[in-house]
Amino acid sequence: MAALNQEGFKNLPGETLGALINDYLEEVADWTLGITENYKACYAAARSFVLPMNPPRFELGYAVRRFFAAHGVTVKKTHVINTASRNGPPPPQEPSEGKAEGTISKKRRRRRKNKGSEVRG
Repeated sequence: MAALNQEGFKNLPGETLGALINDYLEEVADWTLGITENYKACYAAARSFVLPMNPPRFELGYAVRRFFAAHGVTVKKTHVINTASRNGPPPPQEPSEGKAEGTISKKRRRRRKNKGSEVRG
């Protein structure tokens, strides 16, 4: 192991997991599909292949992206965080007086005082 470190081995994200799944993905990958569809199919296949091991998902994503990069295909990150679905639906609000129904009041933020605009005397 010390010899590998002296030769410049770097443990980059997805590198070791990629060594495990690259041969399997060679058989599974369907290059006739579009990039996004092929990536999703390969990611799902790789996840089911290593499922008993349960690696972190970002690590698996890096490994699959490295596999595509080795074949000359660039895959951008497709994971989008949707905070509304993660936190659940917003709580129902009671209509308040003086406001139209269906409008949501915004929470006001306080302004910070600017230290440079103070009058010195």
